[in-house]
Amino acid sequence: MKRIIFITSLFLGATQFLFSQTYREILPDLNEPNDLILVGDELYYIERTRINKVNVTDPTFAVQNIATGIKRGAGIAIKDNYLYATDFDRGTILKIDISNSQYNSEVLIDSLQTPDMMAINGDILYYTDPNAQIIGRVNLVNDNPRMPPLLRNAGRTIGIAIYEDGLYYTDQQSRTVKRIDLSAPIPTSQVIFADLVRPQGLSKCGSEIYISDDEGFSIWKFNPSCTPDELELVLDGVDSPRQTSIGNNFLYTMTVQTENIARLAFRNSACYVDKHVICASDTLTWLDGNMYTTSNNTASVTLQNSDGCDSIVVLNLTINETNAGVTTAGGTLTATETDATYQWLNCRDGLGPIFGATSPSYTPNIPGSFAVEITKNGCVDTSDCFRVSISTSTNDVSVDAPFEIYPNPTSEILTVDFEETSAGTIEVFTLTGQLVNQYVIEDSRSFDFALTEQAGVYLLRVQLGDLSWTERIMKL
Repeated sequence: MKRIIFITSLFLGATQFLFSQTYREILPDLNEPNDLILVGDELYYIERTRINKVNVTDPTFAVQNIATGIKRGAGIAIKDNYLYATDFDRGTILKIDISNSQYNSEVLIDSLQTPDMMAINGDILYYTDPNAQIIGRVNLVNDNPRMPPLLRNAGRTIGIAIYEDGLYYTDQQSRTVKRIDLSAPIPTSQVIFADLVRPQGLSKCGSEIYISDDEGFSIWKFNPSCTPDELELVLDGVDSPRQTSIGNNFLYTMTVQTENIARLAFRNSACYVDKHVICASDTLTWLDGNMYTTSNNTASVTLQNSDGCDSIVVLNLTINETNAGVTTAGGTLTATETDATYQWLNCRDGLGPIFGATSPSYTPNIPGSFAVEITKNGCVDTSDCFRVSISTSTNDVSVDAPFEIYPNPTSEILTVDFEETSAGTIEVFTLTGQLVNQYVIEDSRSFDFALTEQAGVYLLRVQLGDLSWTERIMKL
């Protein structure tokens, strides 16, 4: 477990801070503030008995009340023009319509123990309950929203934030930040950071998560995408921070002891790894406008975000290559690629699949031309076609020659056309085995030579690597 602590020379009173030139209290004298969230220019925050909002572009920071009658407000979350708020003492989660000035509210779910902070992922609202020691869930689209808890025996859970498949939460009891893999069939928690003093809220900005430590008088951050094991100090000497929110190039902090909301000039520039896996036959046109056909983990772009949550995006591209090679031994064709799915094909039937031919090796029982389709890691590739002949006299099966010889019979000039660029030798023998001539082939697709001997039948042997073929040639 690793920490990186930044030390700065900028101070304002008792507050030491990073990336900052100003630090200002904008909302003093609050009544037990617990959570805040910035949406555009609107800053929503919850106190003990009410929920308010302010427009942060208004220099007077005039407060507008949107809900009252809460017994003990705790956490808030916003999705699709609805604000969700927890009432810690009543054990309820409220749903408030913020699309107009009426702010109609209803109880979304009740009979909870002590719901606290919240985070929304898709249609699921997750909440912490420090006394019940659970991470709870509510379905925001079902008529019956109650769901079984995501995790029991979670400790004294407070803050919560979600990034990709990870749900992160603070546990005051063990003074840790933990992670749950939401993609796992059985959710379990893993300690990410330990030895905090009293971790409170979690908030997310771009690809970074911020931790408020109220008795540690500090705010930390980490990046699950690029530096998941590194904890960086953002603010030190903060008066009991409960929660943060970032936007419009400001970091907003809510403190418990002095019961206020302050902000400081702040611009986040976080790293984010953009992972892609494609097949060798595919291409990726990425954020930088370039087309990639090979694996790459160095390309990067900076995405500008007016909310101050900019990210330096690094490409992590993996190319899955499938080996479509085939080896031959006698009349058996064997795919080179291992641990794959195989389907042998009849090339003379338009690459039609051969029923039952799904093993790595295939031995045809009829002459023809055959290939194999290989599927591995979601990628599909097809080999070249290989001709196979069968001797009717001996019933021997062999891989047919990957070339053609013409004209046969010939008056003098012979041409050997190869299916692909080849290297090897060509030898001409009499029927009694006497070598007449020998030629060397060097990376050629076609080779011409003159058969100047007297009329008769000759044997022409082509050697390509470890394979050789012998053909009868008639000289007119």
